[in-house]
Amino acid sequence: MITRRSLLRGATAASATAALGRFAAACSPGDDDPATPNILLVLADDMRADFLRFAPQIEARLGAGGRRFSAARANVSLCQPYRVGLLTGQWSERHKMLGNGDTRIVPHDDTIGRWVQEAGYRTALIGKYLNGAPVMRPKPAGWTVWRQLLGDADPAAYERVGYSVNDGTRTTQPSAPEVDYLRDEAVAFVAGAQPWFCLLTPTAPHFPFQPEPADATRWSDLDWEIPDDVDVSDKPSWYASLPPLSDDKKAGFRDQARGQAREVSGVDRALMEVLDSLDAAALANTVVIFSSDGGLSYGDHRSPFGGASKNDFYECNQRVPLICHGPGFTPGTSTAPVSPEADIAATVLALAGARAGQPGDGIDLRAIQDHPREHAPRHLLHERGGGGGTNNPNPYSGLCVTTGTRKLMRWTGQVGHDRYEAYDLDADPDELESWAFDPARRAERDALEVELDRLSPPPSLAPRRLYAGGASGAASLETDGIEAPYHSVLVVDVYAVLDESVADLALAGDCIDKVELLASDEQVGGDGRHRRLLSFQARSTGLRGAVTLTAGAQQVLATLGLIVTGYDYHSAVVQTGAGGGPWAPTPEAFGVDLAPLQTSRTTTHLAVLTDTPSAVTGGSAAQVLHDVADDAAPLRVAVLWQSGDPVARVTAPNVTHWSLIASEIGT
Repeated sequence: MITRRSLLRGATAASATAALGRFAAACSPGDDDPATPNILLVLADDMRADFLRFAPQIEARLGAGGRRFSAARANVSLCQPYRVGLLTGQWSERHKMLGNGDTRIVPHDDTIGRWVQEAGYRTALIGKYLNGAPVMRPKPAGWTVWRQLLGDADPAAYERVGYSVNDGTRTTQPSAPEVDYLRDEAVAFVAGAQPWFCLLTPTAPHFPFQPEPADATRWSDLDWEIPDDVDVSDKPSWYASLPPLSDDKKAGFRDQARGQAREVSGVDRALMEVLDSLDAAALANTVVIFSSDGGLSYGDHRSPFGGASKNDFYECNQRVPLICHGPGFTPGTSTAPVSPEADIAATVLALAGARAGQPGDGIDLRAIQDHPREHAPRHLLHERGGGGGTNNPNPYSGLCVTTGTRKLMRWTGQVGHDRYEAYDLDADPDELESWAFDPARRAERDALEVELDRLSPPPSLAPRRLYAGGASGAASLETDGIEAPYHSVLVVDVYAVLDESVADLALAGDCIDKVELLASDEQVGGDGRHRRLLSFQARSTGLRGAVTLTAGAQQVLATLGLIVTGYDYHSAVVQTGAGGGPWAPTPEAFGVDLAPLQTSRTTTHLAVLTDTPSAVTGGSAAQVLHDVADDAAPLRVAVLWQSGDPVARVTAPNVTHWSLIASEIGT
């Protein structure tokens, strides 16, 4: 019987080892490595690191003669964010993608394909691009050959047959099974002029598991071992509340593990066939990089979800295989921390002699290989967006930092034992015992948190405000220089003297990410005049472009600003707009504690009503929901939406100023 642990400790299959001779001879680097090697980058889909054993030929032919990076952990262990990181060479702190959705913020025409092509390479994207990307027509700049598997909008996106492919001009449905089709396209591409860069990205071994007929019965004796987390009291409440897995649930996970192992074997065979298509000279001049975009959980920590349970900070999701073989790489294993998305991109650029079109966060893997002591102390940043789509018990966003042997997780807006997790990756590789709240290790936790804040510092935003007044009739306010970064707040206060029959105010913008109306409130003064306050937020990824406010009004006075002037993970200190007219507010600052309201990365919206100009900092939970205890600085708050859902609103009469805060406060 094959068990998970015997696979991890077992020797490579003899049949795969027999194929090593010709490959090693052809690929052994010489003293004078070519300056421009071919580069074959293969990215498996949802393959965790310990599934590499199901690719015996990759292990034998690449692993034995190449460099293994055993501490490769995804910055974001989810398909699209990982791939955006690979294409840009950036961590999510910079590229801002955390989910499998809208890709409008991705610089499609300014990625690794273009940079390598500008260095003189033929380039190809063959396989999965980005889950939320539309059919790219024309193909993005920089790709000589474009074979884009349609993303999540295609019902057959992950099927062996019935899938669709876009070549930049038209969409077809090949008759061959997907892995075979992609293999043949790669073989055709690498047969052309050198140097070339081929990004080969099959959807295998992504769920649903539909192995090739040749692999249908492979690994049938695999008895996948699920780490037995007997005591989950050290885990956050969303895991600590889970019951032990039933025998039927464990059996189902084992069956799914066999299915995924079979798909890994199909990828293994296809890659070898691509390499076997090269002649000896081309093979010797080719760097092969094999990795994955994250892994799946099979019952780890009692998680009941299977098939597509991912995007968490545990090793089963975060740790991925990474092998590099060819010129510049020597046989052996590197244990220094590796951020595969960014580091692979940096390596490809360095190999090709290419220059990135935007800042990156990666390190050439050859430097990590050649200078292990220098890179051993490295800290890696990891991020998770909250919400659904990942089929695990954790609904929250968070940040994580890892070293070669330690890991600290911090969950956004959580308190008590839900705030942190910490693990010793050397002594506790299955992460069964969190020491985050061990008093004897508080200094160690604090030191890791300092590094976490260094890698992902809270944003610092300078306020920007504009004022405009209009004569009778339609009036407008326009600015074309707004840049609202990630985590930022965009507030537009519009004070309009309106005819009662004309009460519409609108915002239009040329924005990379959409701007969402959060709330619209109207006050009618004793003289019959209307005052309208609108608040908009640049969602998730920020706003860039032009914003225009229009109103069918006699007069419009507007305040537009990026208004976070102080920031912590639980609170924001906000500066309201400066005076600019009879209806514009007086400058004032106040603190808002968001911890009681923040349940996920989903925005919490607050309406803050003040009776008098005040300066309140470090607001407490009581100050959020009730009047400030200090009568000299009264502050009343009404919650308009909490986590996107409308709730009862509290009003404060006789106020002189309303300020609406639309905030995504989180790490």
